[in-house]
Amino acid sequence: MSRNSAPRGRAAAVVVNWNSGADLGACLDAIAGQREPFAEVVVVDNGSTDGSAEAARERGVRLIALPQNLGYGAANNQGIAGTRGELVALINPDVRLDPGWLGRARAALEADPGAGQCAGKVLHLDDPSRIENTGHLLFPDGLNRARSRNAPDNGGPDALGPPLFASGCAALYRRSALEAVGGLCEELFAYGDDAELGLRLRLAGWGCAYASQAVAHHRLSGAAGRWSADKAYLVERNRLWVLARTFPAGSLLMSPLFTAARHALQAAGALSGRGAAGRFVGQHSRGDLLRVLVRAYAHGLAGLPRQRVLRRRIRRGRPWPDLEFYGWLWRHRAGLVDVALGE
Repeated sequence: MSRNSAPRGRAAAVVVNWNSGADLGACLDAIAGQREPFAEVVVVDNGSTDGSAEAARERGVRLIALPQNLGYGAANNQGIAGTRGELVALINPDVRLDPGWLGRARAALEADPGAGQCAGKVLHLDDPSRIENTGHLLFPDGLNRARSRNAPDNGGPDALGPPLFASGCAALYRRSALEAVGGLCEELFAYGDDAELGLRLRLAGWGCAYASQAVAHHRLSGAAGRWSADKAYLVERNRLWVLARTFPAGSLLMSPLFTAARHALQAAGALSGRGAAGRFVGQHSRGDLLRVLVRAYAHGLAGLPRQRVLRRRIRRGRPWPDLEFYGWLWRHRAGLVDVALGE
């Protein structure tokens, strides 16, 4: 659908569901409770087996039922294709939007015609006194990190300014921007999708807006499990592919040094029980962590030839020189200790 055929000002919400239990119903209730209502709401069910998709039918929401789990990107692309709004919100089922979320995010996008995405302030669902993210930062080896993670919330607006890109748990996009870059990546399956999309939007010339008063509440990794082996595998494998697709050549050459430093600190965390690696080992084992990394690198490196092809396509004709990309890395940098030992 072309930009001109999307009704101006209309906003659609797309929620991808996979065995989300009662979360989906609460998420849809919050979407229905917006002071400025969504014109369309679509739930894409990724082959759920827990009956959670019934929440969409009970509320009269349009349901696209997929026969199996196709992943976050593929399901969102189907949901986006099934809507017509000029603006599209991608909302995870473990998110609760405050009533003013859409109106404030829409206002931020309208105030910045060059922005293709808008991030809001996301609080922890189980502890709304702490921030879960205000968009994302980036480590020089391609791993993204939530900005403001676990910082106290002051309950009002802040002066942080726009992040590098929005968190995929709750973000508002221009349809024209999504169409310009070809939608979400489908081969990542899950995790890193928002980083990959956000960087492609940036490379295509679109900025990112920020609405600190557009507040959502999120249960982190509500579907897959925060310390699951599948999540750890996908995060590391997809990090390699995001790096290979979007980073300048100079960064590709330097990235192994940053990765080595990150893994060294994560190894220390695994031994001492600190950070994500320590939490993972606490629920699994050090051997499991090593096996996850070996599998992620084996599959990630095997996929690099395809990433080279996609890299040429993504970076061809970009309006930004590589120097601007390095500026993004500096202005929106994630610290080594925070990335390696943060949770």
